[in-house]
Amino acid sequence: MTGHSGNFACTSEESERVYETASAKGLRIKLEEAFSAEVLEISAPACSQDFLKTSISQLAVTFTRDQGRTTFQRSVILKEVDILKNTYRDEGHRFMSSSSFAVEASVYRTLAPQLNALEPAIKVPQAFLVNVTEEETKFEFCIEDLSESPWRCQHAALGLPQMKAAVRWLAAMHAFNWGTDAARKHGLWAVGAYWTLDKREGMEDRWHVGSVVIADRWHVGSKGSTDRWQVGGMAMVD
Repeated sequence: MTGHSGNFACTSEESERVYETASAKGLRIKLEEAFSAEVLEISAPACSQDFLKTSISQLAVTFTRDQGRTTFQRSVILKEVDILKNTYRDEGHRFMSSSSFAVEASVYRTLAPQLNALEPAIKVPQAFLVNVTEEETKFEFCIEDLSESPWRCQHAALGLPQMKAAVRWLAAMHAFNWGTDAARKHGLWAVGAYWTLDKREGMEDRWHVGSVVIADRWHVGSKGSTDRWQVGGMAMVD
């Protein structure tokens, strides 16, 4: 996932644009099908944008059912990407950026439903809408807001148990298709990502040092110091 500059209140113009985008792409119908209720209102209380100019909005959706006797609200996430709005150092970089979002679309379309159905412990967001232009230059995703999920778990700082839990979750997610032809069938990365260490100057040595630090801290377990882990981990990143 890409890094975001943080949430901020949407302007009235942004809220209107988001509403028009959602309505034009049939999001209202998809949400009504998913929640078995009629959509009364869609608003965008928060927006953000990352360094790739990806627009991410939190949508507050008000539903009604039972002929108006029941009203409730749910939060969903709308992610909009326009590859043509960005500047790339070369055509290869642009292509790989586009491919990255195409893989994300494939994950939401094919892999996420399987994970949620067959491996409920590997919780990933449900996609209500996935739109990709034929040229793969524009992408729109409307997905479940996991902040409303029972799976929500946030920490101001991570200790060793939380780090292990995060790594186990990642390992389980990737192992779901281990030894299968999922990459060919579902449009996933064949190798796992499009960048390699030889494209990151000095990264190979730092990765080696980092792996030693991680291995050492991992086996220390509950007897070790969380501060020692965090210092070592930050040394790897820095």
